[in-house]
Amino acid sequence: MTPRFRTALLPMALFAAALPARGGELIELGARQLGNDYALLGCVKCVQEGKAGVLFGMVAKPKTTKLTYVVIVKCDNKKGVKVEALEGENKGEVSDTGLKLVCTDGVKIGPLAVPLKYTVSLNTDSEGMQEKLEIAGAKIDLSKGRVFLVDLTLAKPLLRQLPLDLPGGVPNLAQEKHGTKEGIAKAAHAVIKALADKSAVVASYAFAAEVEAKAAKARQGYVDFLKEEGYVPRALPNGNVIFKKEGKTYLLTVDKEDPSYFCLEFPGFWKFDEEDRDKVLKALDFANARNKVGRVYSQGNLVSASVDFYLGAPDQYKATFSRSLGALDSAAFMFATKMRAKEE
Repeated sequence: MTPRFRTALLPMALFAAALPARGGELIELGARQLGNDYALLGCVKCVQEGKAGVLFGMVAKPKTTKLTYVVIVKCDNKKGVKVEALEGENKGEVSDTGLKLVCTDGVKIGPLAVPLKYTVSLNTDSEGMQEKLEIAGAKIDLSKGRVFLVDLTLAKPLLRQLPLDLPGGVPNLAQEKHGTKEGIAKAAHAVIKALADKSAVVASYAFAAEVEAKAAKARQGYVDFLKEEGYVPRALPNGNVIFKKEGKTYLLTVDKEDPSYFCLEFPGFWKFDEEDRDKVLKALDFANARNKVGRVYSQGNLVSASVDFYLGAPDQYKATFSRSLGALDSAAFMFATKMRAKEE
């Protein structure tokens, strides 16, 4: 199915094992360069027990403050997990025309490290800026997005780059009144919430426990509802739910990244050979143009049907469930009819 957001997957070769670290939380400004009412913050860090870690850069000007990148780290940060900074060599310069900061930093959470290098130059006359960013050894093209999601809970850590607008309204943390531990934590939480409100994928990283609990509740809700309707549902190891009707197998997808997404599928109901692909594409167009809600699509050499939408309330699908099943059957029937008609 078509992805609902664009994601860049980047190599993670330098996620490194680390020695046991000090402390249980990490909240600090990190490397910074101040001068002429301007400030460059290379890697502000906020990692607290039971929450996702947040790293971000910031540029403060006399009248405005803006984020330059945000990294949200999904991690197993339970009680007793050690957390510390990965501070390396940092260099700063101030001249008559601007500021420059080279920040080598990052964070260790448990046995894994997220190293980061950020170079930023600011011309105080033109307010033009030049930047370079590396995360875990990967050189980042910032034109493709400034929001990054790191998943340290996987066997092979994963980095995602998202083309989301960075939130505004963040205070100048270089100022003493804002740069306290409480101020940094408050700003970090505001950044996470603003991004999570824009993207369900960000929410799944930033609030993993809450999102997974919602997904589990949605899954159980599907199972209970199907039983009430007389079906015999079965939850699959991947979290989805299958059931049969009149010999046909249907699938309810439980999206762990977005439990409000409802998707009912009639998967793989038609198999075709490669020489029939043109026929299949025309039959897909025929069915999709004539069916209201259900749609048919091909993946590889299989054709499936689906009905999907976003739920305004967790149980909203119940009122139209029978119609959704009917839409699936209608789309599949139209496709099959067109295919058979062409074969005759």
